[in-house]
Amino acid sequence: MRGLALLALGVVGLRFRESDARLRAAFDNDLTLLRPLASQIGWDVDYSDVLHGISKVFSFSPSLLGWLIAAIFGYSAMLFVQSFGLRSGRWGEYFSVVATSVFLPWEEPTESGVTDGRQNRS
Repeated sequence: MRGLALLALGVVGLRFRESDARLRAAFDNDLTLLRPLASQIGWDVDYSDVLHGISKVFSFSPSLLGWLIAAIFGYSAMLFVQSFGLRSGRWGEYFSVVATSVFLPWEEPTESGVTDGRQNRS
């Protein structure tokens, strides 16, 4: 299910990349229509983190959008290979371990030789 959702998000991202000026105009138009309804229910649109996040996406450069879309498609492909491998044979288990471990954060030791997660903070 996540693979299909990410695949759909990638396709939407490709369409967004091609027509971002029209979508920005439609977003601004719909935002003006949303303001009266939002004020009736007590939602201040000017301080909404969700709407600020959406408006930040419109300021992304086309190359950054391309890299984000490529990452979304790559992660979706990895999920499809992982699900196929887990159903078809033992190699899927190994692929799953490697694919999961790629996204684990690296911990580097501090000057005292202890990682930040275990450092005594007393």
